[in-house]
Amino acid sequence: MAGDMIEPPEPNPERDALTEIIACCEKRVRRAGEKFRAAGAEQFEAIGALKTAKQRLADWQAANPDPQGSLLERIAHV
Repeated sequence: MAGDMIEPPEPNPERDALTEIIACCEKRVRRAGEKFRAAGAEQFEAIGALKTAKQRLADWQAANPDPQGSLLERIAHV
């Protein structure tokens, strides 16, 4: 059984460097995914705010019609 021990791999600077690069890339992919999800949430909120603002403007314009526009409409109907 003593001969069944698994020996660690031989030191290899190139392999070790590549393994470290892979670890850094994996972290970068995770961070990018987190940023992507956060940006999606921010976009969703921004679209909601834009729709709300446009609706508020439409409501305001309906409640406060342009007096010039109504005069022009009356002249056209005369």
